[in-house]
Order: sequence, then C-alpha cells, then structure tokens
Amino acid sequence: MKIASSIAVLALTASVCVVGLSDKVKKALTAFESREHPSPHTGPILIAELSEYAANADLADVSGSFAKKNYAQAGKGLASHVGAIRGDPLVQRGAQLAMPFSMLDECVGEFRAMYNAPAGVNFDLSPDDVIRMVDDMIAEYNAAMDVVAQQAFPTFENVILPLARQTNDTVSLWVIRVLADLSSNEALREACGRAYKKLADFIIECELRADVYRVVRAVYEDYNEMSRLTPVQQRLVKRNEMQYRRNGLLISREKRAAFEQAKKRLVDITAEYERVVRDGGARLAFSREELDGVPDEYLDGMDTVVGEDGAERVVVRISDGGNQTVLAHARSEAVRRRVYVEGSRVGMAHIGLLQEAVGLRLQIAQALGYQSYVEYVFEDRMAESVDEVLDMMRDMQRGVAAAARAEMAQLEAAKRADAAAAGAEYAGFFEWDHTYYMHRRDAELHAEAPDEFKEYFPVVEVVLGLLDTLESVLGLRIVGAEGGSVWAAGVDVLEVWEADGDRFVGHLYLDLYHESSGVIYPGEYRLGIGCRKSDGTQLYPAVAVVCCFRRPTAEQPTLLSYVSVRRLMGFLGTAFQRLCATAEWSDMCSVELDFDGVPGAALTHWIAEPSVLRQLSAHYRTGEQIPDRLLEFLDKGGGSLGATLRLRDIATTIYDITIHSTTDGNVDVWQTFVDTFRDVVGLDTGDTGVYAIKFLLHLLERYAAGMYVYMWSDLHSRDMFVSRFAAEGLYNRKTGAAFRREILQPLGSRSSAESFQRFMGRKVDKQALIKSVGG
Repeated sequence: MKIASSIAVLALTASVCVVGLSDKVKKALTAFESREHPSPHTGPILIAELSEYAANADLADVSGSFAKKNYAQAGKGLASHVGAIRGDPLVQRGAQLAMPFSMLDECVGEFRAMYNAPAGVNFDLSPDDVIRMVDDMIAEYNAAMDVVAQQAFPTFENVILPLARQTNDTVSLWVIRVLADLSSNEALREACGRAYKKLADFIIECELRADVYRVVRAVYEDYNEMSRLTPVQQRLVKRNEMQYRRNGLLISREKRAAFEQAKKRLVDITAEYERVVRDGGARLAFSREELDGVPDEYLDGMDTVVGEDGAERVVVRISDGGNQTVLAHARSEAVRRRVYVEGSRVGMAHIGLLQEAVGLRLQIAQALGYQSYVEYVFEDRMAESVDEVLDMMRDMQRGVAAAARAEMAQLEAAKRADAAAAGAEYAGFFEWDHTYYMHRRDAELHAEAPDEFKEYFPVVEVVLGLLDTLESVLGLRIVGAEGGSVWAAGVDVLEVWEADGDRFVGHLYLDLYHESSGVIYPGEYRLGIGCRKSDGTQLYPAVAVVCCFRRPTAEQPTLLSYVSVRRLMGFLGTAFQRLCATAEWSDMCSVELDFDGVPGAALTHWIAEPSVLRQLSAHYRTGEQIPDRLLEFLDKGGGSLGATLRLRDIATTIYDITIHSTTDGNVDVWQTFVDTFRDVVGLDTGDTGVYAIKFLLHLLERYAAGMYVYMWSDLHSRDMFVSRFAAEGLYNRKTGAAFRREILQPLGSRSSAESFQRFMGRKVDKQALIKSVGG
C-alpha cells in the first residue's frame, strides 16, 4: 500500500465539544472516506468526535478500543452498535465505519514499520544533570580552545573547524534555556536558570580570548588559505573573525578600559529605564465615569484609591507612550489628553538616557574603527546600506501619503461629528485623538465580525488546519509521535518528514495550554538544529510552540479570534522556518536580524486569504464552515495596518537612523524627534508643549539603528507572498519547493539578500506593502 501523504493521529490534549452526533462527524467522515488515504486532519477530528460519542452512548468496548488506539476494532464495534440508535445520521452507513478506521490503523502500522524517527530532545533531566552537562561542556570547550590557540601554522582545519565543531556540541544545551522557562518542576527551572547563566558567562569569556582571536585572524588574513575554501567556509571564517573583532580585541590596551566602560554603562542605562517601565512610570487617578468606554475587565484589574471626597478612583499606570488601553477606549477627550501629556512627560524626563546612549554607541563604534554606530550595525545586516533603507522609507512615505490624508480626513470627520452631537465647538485633531479614533474606525469596519466569528475557530481544529496548510505549502508530512520526552504533561510531540521521501526533518513540540506561575511569552522556542556533533552524532532541528490558551472542555470550547488565528500561524510559520533549515555548522543557523522574521511572516499572510480561513473553519457545534458574511471584514481592511500608522513607522525608522548616523555626537535627540515626526506625520499637540516618544525602550535595547526591521520584514514577506504564492497558486508545489530551497534551507550559509533574490528573481518591490494600506 502506498503510504499516506500524512497520517498523524493528534489528540492535542483537548476535549471536543459535541451535541449528539454533529454535522462535523458527517463532514469529517465524508472527507475521510473520499480520499485514497486518510488525512491527518480529518482523521483526528473524526476519531475525537466518535470517541466522545461512544463515551456518551456508554459503549464501553468501543471507548476501550479508542483508548488503546485500536482504531480498526473501534470502527467495527461502533458499526455494530450504531444501527440500533434510531434516527442517528450514521445509521445508514454505520457498516462502512470499519473500513476507514482499518485503513488508518494499517497506514499507521505500515509507516511505523518502514520509518523510525530519531529520538527527540531529552527533557527528563534532574537539577544535577543540567549542572553537570554545563560543567562538562565548559571543560571540553576550554580544552579545545587551548589547543586551537597553540597552532603555529593556523589553517581552516586546525582553527576554524575545531571551534565550529565545539560550538555544534553546545546545541545539546539549548534545552536548558527552554526548561528554565517552561519546566513544570520548580527545582529544575531554578537549576536550569543558574546553569544557563553560567554558560552565558562562559561564552562571553570565550569571545574575549585574545589568544584564540590571534589564530582566527591569521586564517582570515591568509589570502591563499581563504581562496581555497568554499563560499560557506569563507563565510564561517568571516563570522568568527567579526565576532571577536567587534568585542574589541583589536583595540589597544590603553583604550580597552574606556571601551569596556562604555559597554557597561549602556547595560546600566537600559536596566535603569526598564525599571521605570516595570514600575509603571507614573500614575493618574480617574473615576469610573471619567473612564467611560474603557473595558470593565481592564479597569477591574487596576488598583483603586479613595479621594478626599470619599469617592473611589481607578489608578491608571502611565508609561512613556501614555496608556494605550485608555487612549484607545476613553470617550472623554480631557482624559485622553491628561494621559497623553503625562506619558509624554515620562518619556521626556528620561530622554537624557537616550542622548547618553547615542554618545556611548558612537564611542564604541569609533573605537572599533567605524565612522558611526549605523555603519557598525549595518555591517551584519541584509540591507546593503543605510541609504537603501532611507530610500525605501522615503518611497513608502510618498506611496502612502494619499491614503494617509484620506484616512486622517475620516478620523477628523468622526471627531467633528462627535463635537456636533455634543453641541461643542470642534477644536482640532490632536495626538491624543489618533489612537481612539483609529480604534473606533477598526471597530466599525469589523462590525460584521462579532463574537460569532470565533465560534468557527475552535483551537484544536485551527491547529490541525494550520498544520495541514503548512504541509501542503512546504511539501511535508506531519506525524503524531508515540511517547517521547516532554517538559510538562499535555505537550504534543510531532514528527516532521519529507512528503515525497523518507527523510526525517525534525521534531515539533506543541504546548497549547501552557500553565505557569511565572511570566511566559507565547511563541516559538528553538531546541536544536540539524548539525553534527564532534563525536559524529547527528542532531535534528527541534522547535517548540508555546501558547497559553485556556484548556477546552466538553462544556466550554476554546475559540480563537482572527487575531489569535493569525498570531498562531505566525508562531507555527517561524517554527517551520527553523525546522526546514539545513546547516552544517550551528554558527550558520541564524540569518541577519533584518531577515530573521521574514520567512515566518510570509507564511502568516495565508491567514488573510478568505479561502484559507474558510478551510480552517469548523463551527464548534455543527462543523459548518464560516459563512461569507463573516469573512467580509477582511476585504474591508481587517488584516491591514492603517496608512497613518505606516507613516509613524516610517518616521520612527528615519529618526532612529538619523540620531545613530552622527559621526561627531552633535545631535539633539529630542529636537530631532520633534522635527522628524512633524515633517513625516504632522504632529499636533496643541498648546501642551509635549510629545510622546513611545519607543524609547526599543531604542535603549537591541533595536538601536534597527527600528526599520519591522517595516523591512513586512515589506519583504508581503512581496514574496503576493508576487509568488498568491500569483502562482497558494498551494503550488513548485513555489513551495522553491521557497524551501532558496529561503528556508540556506539559513546563514549565504547572505539573505542573495537568498531573497534567488527566490524572487529580483530585489524587493515596495508596491505590495503600499497597496496593503490603499496607496
């Protein structure tokens, strides 16, 4: 028998909510039987539905067969019982049930007999295990570096290769970082946190070893040695050399102290402002009446105080951008103005930190031999130059200008109408109005997508549908793994295989209902890459997707909004970006920062397609697909960002690059902010004399001279989707294969610019992004 394209049986640790035998069963059964081989995503739904049906009908023998995953026996048992249930939709076809279940059982057995997946990640570690693993790795790494540093005649083979192999060995320790966040064992989490800190400190020490850099630099400067290497090997040498050099190992001993002090002060500045953000910045107290329009569920979570008049007031925390929830919902302009002004003062009070940070970054860059901090940053980016980014921003500004003017006219008209309805004089449209009226505009656009929209997207069916989509697009087979080590109960382990062969790709771990007392950020966690350890052991990619959805029950399903579906596809898209990558060296496992999010974002664009959403949908009671009337909001702009918001992104990018392009430090970061936003956005804050700089923390952290990454990623991902996938067919196998071959697989083994141009046949086209906002 030919192996099915996919034969996963995924429980996804959820209960499926049914009322009797639903139309979903009929739909799934029809799809299940109409194919030559069972599908992974109709089969599991059907099995889950019928398993619960058997339990509700007190069919103990059938339930037992389901529990043992003996699907052939379950099908036969259900077929013998179902005919006795009068009026049941399956009465007339009950006898047919045994065949598809037998087929599924046979396919699973045959697949397991032919293909055995490599072992997954080992999460069954004790606190002593993780400490010992790190200590052993540090000892081995130190020994290898000592040998490398002693080479009298440095070559790729005796310097770069041993270092790369040793770095490959550290991949096995990535699990420690994940367990520090996700393990359900508190003692293990604490041990992993200590072990990871120890490993991170050791890596910093390694990067500062001047004796190792001496031989690495010797290989890098040896023209004959470099010319005989392959392009990938040359790239590996260059990455190693750049890493050491940018840590200051070429700086003279006399200047090293000032260099290190500047780096330390930058860390302190970031920590200082993080404390401001964590503490809430400032606080304002309002009555509930003043906060009319702000959701009760938000206000209920706020602290309260009793004023001198004895009335209770809600305490609103104010960050450098104000308070976005209040700014988006409060109907009172006076309240919005107070919140905006106070938020502006928080940012302005700490703008000196950014001024100091810009000077320190320039000092660091020039100590390393660069003219500006921007030049330092762009040495290791996909963007070829700062001018390329600025030209793109100016083109985008011109492209969205008309749409932004039209959007502003709509927002101003809405405020004028409010003033007229209240019998008040229209005084103008100000910064504290923009978030509120944009939010209201979106709510009106989406009026056709009420809570009913969610009813068509139960979490289990959505996950299965998204996996089905990724299988089809990328040419993969996803198989539910049997057993396997996990970090907490309820985690599903999936094997990813090539659809047209027997090559194993990697492991995907799904933790959809993660429960933790700590702060967990949903997303993807990298656990491993496909490289070979120094002892010859082959490692395979492994990625975890972690979400904090409420666990569904038979009485209360977990239903997803459009935003949640899109976000989940983003997590899975990035996970498959990691899984499909191939790299001989772990040093090559990452791409430039301004391309890292692009492939995953490209896959996310599928969710904006009504046809894809329709295929994903299955009403949690009936199994019916979502009707067209609920999909219309997408065509009205539900998936796009407003043109005025795009202008703000453009202004942010231009500002960021401008202040970090200084070569003499003579730049006023506050005045440059005001001038840039007035020019690009048209700031109007009335007579307040204040302006809110909402991205101060980003500029103090890792996105200095990198705020352009957000639009850059959106631009490239949207261009790939529109110009290739949408134009050639969403599920075109040749397009998907080219995407894997040219974008996903190379990783850092070549420049991302080259990968993009190989896939697209050209450089990026800005029109796809401009059109997305009506430009």
